[in-house]
Amino acid sequence: MSANNRVELVGNLGADPEGRFTSSGTHIVTASIAINSAFRKDEAEVKRTDWFRLVAFGKAGEQLNSFGTGDYIRVMGRLQSSDYIDREGVKRIRVEIVVLHSEPASLVRKPEAGAEPDPEDQAEI
Repeated sequence: MSANNRVELVGNLGADPEGRFTSSGTHIVTASIAINSAFRKDEAEVKRTDWFRLVAFGKAGEQLNSFGTGDYIRVMGRLQSSDYIDREGVKRIRVEIVVLHSEPASLVRKPEAGAEPDPEDQAEI
């Protein structure tokens, strides 16, 4: 994977991954992942959820297909864009994450008093 195009996301699957095979026999799995974040604006906490489309091929697709709706996972891959014409004839651009690896993610744990937090456990929920 190119160091110039690398992404890692931790979030919840929005639905069960959907798998299919192309006419040439390539296994393709698609899914969506929800990434929750929060920030302060005018002394109030604002929460938001961003959704990202995932696509995986071959073994990476088999890995992704082993998860289900709501599972908290970590995906590593690369960004890819493609354009298409929608039903109204308008040209659109889609950006998706091509998943190269997926695994269960651990929930964030608060460190014990005086303990250094583990950077791997600092995923944002």
